[in-house]
Amino acid sequence: SRHKILADRIEELVTGNSNTLFKDNEAVSSIDSLARPFADQIIKEKLFVKNPQGGKSISKEISRNYHEVDLDTIEQEYSKDIGGEWLIKQAMDKLGVGTILTNIGMGKHEADIAQMLITGKAIHPSSELESERWLDQVSAAKELFGTKVKISRHKLYKAATQMYENKTDIDNQLYLNVKPNI
Repeated sequence: SRHKILADRIEELVTGNSNTLFKDNEAVSSIDSLARPFADQIIKEKLFVKNPQGGKSISKEISRNYHEVDLDTIEQEYSKDIGGEWLIKQAMDKLGVGTILTNIGMGKHEADIAQMLITGKAIHPSSELESERWLDQVSAAKELFGTKVKISRHKLYKAATQMYENKTDIDNQLYLNVKPNI
């Protein structure tokens, strides 16, 4: 069950590259007693040449470069998701969703909010309250649409209502945009 650990320890003994970070372990000492005879045999029979100019090498040379880190001084910067958001934005751009939304009477900013709502419902289906949190804290959709303003659930409700009230027009325009050329 511990063949991998045994093989790694034999390699360390043969190459001289040992990991000294976690050597105070009982399991390591029991593996070490098993690994030493194999390593000695490999070295004795010259199955492995330690000299890098001489030829064989089991693994790359391990360089040790340890640094102390004060964990209390580490700062974290939050990253945001962009993959799914980018894919959905590309699809909406290709379908002309932004133009369709402005055609039904939405302003550019309102159309962007509506598209962010659609993005949120596709990637992270949830309530408008949760969508508000997701758009502000997790997703990079705001950055993709060039919006720096905080998105409130009230704006998301308004966008959803406007799209629902104009559902037939939106469906018809989408159909015209994706209608196959026959």
